[in-house]
Amino acid sequence: MKEADASLQAKVWIRLARASNNTFKQCQAYEKAIEILKKESSVEIVEVYIEFAEWLLRNGYELKDVVDNLFTASDILVDIEIDNDEDEDEEPEKGSTIFSRNSRGKKSKISKGTKNKSNIGAKSKKSVI
Repeated sequence: MKEADASLQAKVWIRLARASNNTFKQCQAYEKAIEILKKESSVEIVEVYIEFAEWLLRNGYELKDVVDNLFTASDILVDIEIDNDEDEDEEPEKGSTIFSRNSRGKKSKISKGTKNKSNIGAKSKKSVI
């Protein structure tokens, strides 16, 4: 599964977390999904952090761990919005205007040959086990 898409790998880990009866294995599966999505700087990590925070709350983990995961998810969303705002301020050379789902109807400018990335790799999560 090493060659598989990171998003697909993370979805498999999340499915394993949901299906497992063992709390420790569920926690490990969520952490593995987050680790994979961090490496790929994927926006999907936000939903995983939120789901993991819900799971932590349901399973009696410390409220601090729940809040830390939710803050990490919100930090990622703020970083994405800041990146989108910076992209709007730049004048593209031979670019095109598109509507981004992340910016909820705001116009984003993307120049040919450039790739829009968020700064997800800068965030870290403390271990809860």
